[in-house]
Amino acid sequence: MTDVTQSGTPRVKRAYTRRAPVREAEVREEPVRKTRQRVRKSGADVLHVPQHLIPEGMDYQWVTSEILQQPSHTTRAGFEINGWEPVPATRHDGMWMPKGFKGEINVGGLVLMERPMELTLEARQEEREMARQAVGGNTRSLSSGEIPGVSLDTQHPSARKVTGLTREVIRGIPVPD
Repeated sequence: MTDVTQSGTPRVKRAYTRRAPVREAEVREEPVRKTRQRVRKSGADVLHVPQHLIPEGMDYQWVTSEILQQPSHTTRAGFEINGWEPVPATRHDGMWMPKGFKGEINVGGLVLMERPMELTLEARQEEREMARQAVGGNTRSLSSGEIPGVSLDTQHPSARKVTGLTREVIRGIPVPD
């Protein structure tokens, strides 16, 4: 059936059916409570790895995997060659990656990697030795007066009077590992 409105347009009459009565939902006696906790405080370092999370005998380090959303394969490969491997996200489920995430932990282009502590100690010793050699080489060249890139006669008596090298060792300054 159609009817006409005052403006002359047809109006269709619709047959309405009765709705089914609204059922009442089940009412729970006690509401389900979800336990929530805060792990990081505001302003805390997102990349901080608490010591108790690092497995015994292992060392953790954040390694650059991308810069400005571009992969940094060379940097990462250099770490992998030296024994570093990505930490699986399942080991620290929900800490840096969403709960249940499968894969490596990647935060802002940094991958959390691990290696045995003995390899880290070996690398630190190697770095100390290289630093000693570099300082020793510079000390020898400065003491002898032979300075790379200087074309003046460093052995001339007037130059020998005003040049010299002193060394001072300050004890009691804490040096981080």
